[in-house]
Amino acid sequence: MKKILLSILALPLFSFGQTISSVEQDVPLFLPEGWSMIGYSCFEPVNIITAFETITDRVLIVKDYNGNVYMPEFGFNGIGSLERNRGYQIKLTEAITDFQFCPFLVPLVEGCIDSLACNYNPEANMADGSCEYAELGYDCEGNIIEYVVGMQAEGGIVFYVESSSDRGLVAALEDIEGAYKWGCYGTDIGGNNFSWPSGQNDLIGRGLKNTSDIVAGCSQNPIAASEALAYDSEGYSDWYLPSKDELEEMYNTIGPGGPEGNIGGFETSYMTDPGCYYWSSTDISYSYAFTLYFCNGLNTYNSKTNQYTYRVRAIRSFGYTLGCMYETAFNYNSSANMDDGSCQYPISGCTDSLALNFYPDAVEDDGSCYYPIDCEDLTAVTIEVGGGFWHQHASWEVSGITGANGLTLACLADGCHTFNMFDDYGDGWGTNIVTISSDSGLLLSGTFDDGYEGELFFSINDELAINDDGICIYYGCLDYEACNFDIEANTDDGTCEYPEIGFNCFGNEPQYEIGELAHGGIVFYIDSTGQHGLVAAMEDFENYYTTQSFCGISVEINGADGTAIGTGFQNTLNIVAECPETTTLASEALSYESEGYSDWYLPSKYELLEMDYSIGAEGYEVWGIQNHFYRSSSEYHMSPQNKAWVVDFIYGFPHVKYKNINYPARFIRSF
Repeated sequence: MKKILLSILALPLFSFGQTISSVEQDVPLFLPEGWSMIGYSCFEPVNIITAFETITDRVLIVKDYNGNVYMPEFGFNGIGSLERNRGYQIKLTEAITDFQFCPFLVPLVEGCIDSLACNYNPEANMADGSCEYAELGYDCEGNIIEYVVGMQAEGGIVFYVESSSDRGLVAALEDIEGAYKWGCYGTDIGGNNFSWPSGQNDLIGRGLKNTSDIVAGCSQNPIAASEALAYDSEGYSDWYLPSKDELEEMYNTIGPGGPEGNIGGFETSYMTDPGCYYWSSTDISYSYAFTLYFCNGLNTYNSKTNQYTYRVRAIRSFGYTLGCMYETAFNYNSSANMDDGSCQYPISGCTDSLALNFYPDAVEDDGSCYYPIDCEDLTAVTIEVGGGFWHQHASWEVSGITGANGLTLACLADGCHTFNMFDDYGDGWGTNIVTISSDSGLLLSGTFDDGYEGELFFSINDELAINDDGICIYYGCLDYEACNFDIEANTDDGTCEYPEIGFNCFGNEPQYEIGELAHGGIVFYIDSTGQHGLVAAMEDFENYYTTQSFCGISVEINGADGTAIGTGFQNTLNIVAECPETTTLASEALSYESEGYSDWYLPSKYELLEMDYSIGAEGYEVWGIQNHFYRSSSEYHMSPQNKAWVVDFIYGFPHVKYKNINYPARFIRSF
């Protein structure tokens, strides 16, 4: 029985005088093995040999309605040409699925022909540009099918997706308006610091905890972290400041460094105000925090001070379980996979009720307890330093007792005391304050604002020990010409004693006079014999500014702490012997030559004070002595031994200064 294939014959595409738009459309025929019936619907007739030339090897015979045949095996063509709208029988050796004589004409249907589009029209045969597609990561009904970097979701633009693809990070659609400082310059933000070479708070996933730590540890407002934490956008209010790596990820995915370009709309022009720096929540030290320069992708760090204000692009997370991830905390959440900075820890402090600083709420003792001390005939005082930034740079000394930031108990004698304050950075204590108190109440409160050292004065059980200027009163003879001149005194007590005319204070006839030029220099000290003394060089050492001042700030010199007259030479020898630096003021003094003498050295504290009192008053015009601090060879004896004595030739006072500061020097020799 013959198989019959119904063929679609082309019909005239017009009706009632109206032409219907049509389009050619390829419709391949399916021809089974054996006999079939086909129709020829093309407008133009075609020679049967040409019509079947692509499948001639599989055609056995073709017959028309009159019984004429075409048999390619024998090269016989009894049909001639195929005619429009005529039917034919064909017998094949095997099935054929991709054969057609010519394209069909079908009615034109315009529409979306992309099957991936939301408005795909399976009936359409010509695209009309109307295709509509789902947003990235969404289906056509607006449901999220997967999170993809670059899609808008969860209130922002996705810039990071974890491998599970169900959680990640989004950046806000725009920068927070304005420019902000990082804030709290000099403050240690607990747990937030990036530690070279391998930190942890720069990582992706740490921005939220960083931001919480900054806001908790910094009282300044507004700052970048506080503005991010208070940000509200697209119905979300849980934004925060990105970590260093989170900020970098933004740049490389949805920023100028991303594959699709700057789809996040970040600022990329340095000509705008405030430029293209963006803050991260990762700091590198008390002074600096990481930024990213979106103009070129450079990862840098900038100062936390108020004058540095930059852009903020807040981020938020989705899909994470937020909570405390530290097992030692009260509120540890084992299910959390992003730390939100909410950890609460056992309160630590002094748990001994007998201690002065007993803390009843503490559950863990931190070793901070301190107890009353027995001062016998002295007065017990409490010295407390703190309240500001840069604690590690501050130190102090009072009556031979040294300390730093924190609380110290001490026993002090009645009378006036000088509280010496030091700052190894050279910018004062800032907001750090010292308070000294006893059972009788507050004795002292204050600070110093600038420089390497400062001093405050207070008295114990002696209201008359401090003058109207707040300075300790030291009574004695103030006249340098007197035999009992007191170099420490600042208030004359009328006790000055003078030698008889023609004699010195020791009853000898003097051979030298102060200010006389002798033994290669200027006589500034004469001993009791009247035959020996000290002379100062005729001029300051010329290259003091480029010479290592004392031997570095951290080198302790054994045997260089002599301060009295007569100790300068040994100090100088010990400095040169123990200092690893090849060139110091001490070594320059020992190699100094002037007026035919080569046995010069660096003066001690009191040798330098004697020089100031005896010839310093004549000043620069006579001896070339500057109104400046002069370096001595006397190391300051209090630990840490990173300071040495200098003398202020303006006011005639000794001071303690850090060893690495360059000051003028005037060498001396003995005779």
